Amino acid sequence: MCTQIEAEMKKRKNKLSFGQQQQINKAHHKNEFFAKLRSLCIKLGVPQVYNVLGRDQLDYMYNLRCQSIRVVAAPGCTVPVDVIETAKKVVSKVIKAIKVPVGRNKSVELSVYECFTVYMTLMLFYEKLLKDDSSKGKLLIEAMAPFEATHDDDHLVAATLFSNSLRHIACFESDPRHKIYMMHHRVTCKYEGKLGLFGLLEIHSKVPETKNFIINGISRPAVSVCWGQYDPNPNFVHISLTPEQLNMNVQSKTLKFPVYIQSHAIQRLLERLDVIFPGYIFMSVNAALQFELKVSRDKSGNILIDMLLVGKKVGYLLADIADSSVVIRTFLFLTHNGTPEGDKLRELTGLEKEDKSYLEIDRLSTFLKSDIHLNEKLKDIFIQAGCESLFHLDPSTFDIHEKEKPRAEKILAYLGLDNVLMDSDCPSVDGSNEHRICNADAQDL
Repeated sequence: MCTQIEAEMKKRKNKLSFGQQQQINKAHHKNEFFAKLRSLCIKLGVPQVYNVLGRDQLDYMYNLRCQSIRVVAAPGCTVPVDVIETAKKVVSKVIKAIKVPVGRNKSVELSVYECFTVYMTLMLFYEKLLKDDSSKGKLLIEAMAPFEATHDDDHLVAATLFSNSLRHIACFESDPRHKIYMMHHRVTCKYEGKLGLFGLLEIHSKVPETKNFIINGISRPAVSVCWGQYDPNPNFVHISLTPEQLNMNVQSKTLKFPVYIQSHAIQRLLERLDVIFPGYIFMSVNAALQFELKVSRDKSGNILIDMLLVGKKVGYLLADIADSSVVIRTFLFLTHNGTPEGDKLRELTGLEKEDKSYLEIDRLSTFLKSDIHLNEKLKDIFIQAGCESLFHLDPSTFDIHEKEKPRAEKILAYLGLDNVLMDSDCPSVDGSNEHRICNADAQDL
């Protein structure tokens, strides 16, 4: 019994108080910072800088240090916990993975993390040293001088690379049916009542506006098409198109039509671009409307807006003008009837909407995950129809590395084109090399 009591007393005696544990943690954190600072000086080729620093100077740098990036919701924005946690995980990897060449000769590579924390801290300390005319101060100033002229540019490059990588997080998390996001990186001297230099990744959010439109006598709800804009300040911009951009004969330089998209169109985009991450699809819709806009009309006069992925056409956004707005009604894949390419494909093959659906040539996955591009006979039919852009998309761009599924022979068999000869085997009547398909069995397509 006495032994048990003695053991309990010894355990209590050895147990550290909260304050003591905090002191130990701080000392450990300090030593880690000093180790990183020493490693940085060696990497920069100026180990003497760390070697001559006194304890007071080291402590000063520790208290001055630039803090690692904190991921937070922007003021006034509500951001789900899972979005913040995802951003934290991505940031943790990105700031260590992205490398930035620094110095006059750009011969030293630092991670974004090193640039934002230890390197910036060292250069801020260097600015303080410029007022130090002691022999030690002059030695340090001379050693760090080569980095003074380039430090601002080095930091700008690091910040730009970091910010650009963060836009992918906003892209993948955004969904116009619910909420869209944008990321903004900034530095502040005060955070949560504490003084210092803090890097903040602020997540801005917005719920797109919903509006009902009466089209053909039917009430159709749609959401505004908007996206994050970073200059001059972070904000969300509702995309609008002018009559001139829409090829409308309206004499007005100030009139603009805000763009909305129906849930039906969003659903068709997800179904027909079925191997693309939803966030990337929505980002591409915005790019098609803002930076790659090309507008035409179908046979019925409906507005067709080219829809592109990485600059390659994959179909059209079909839109109406209603209530002084552009309303995207649906998305037509490039092979669909109703598009110039789809109608040409129908003319060449006789394929109707149901046939295209059965053969699954009305969705992107068939072109990125099958052997169609390896079958010159079938590929040539699609090229003649104007669908060549589908063969210029690289599956690896969309992280598709699956083994190609056999599909070409099935489609040819369905079409009854097993014996079709291409133009090289079936010259035209006038002997020209006009690109066309002819059927060895004289089958009427």
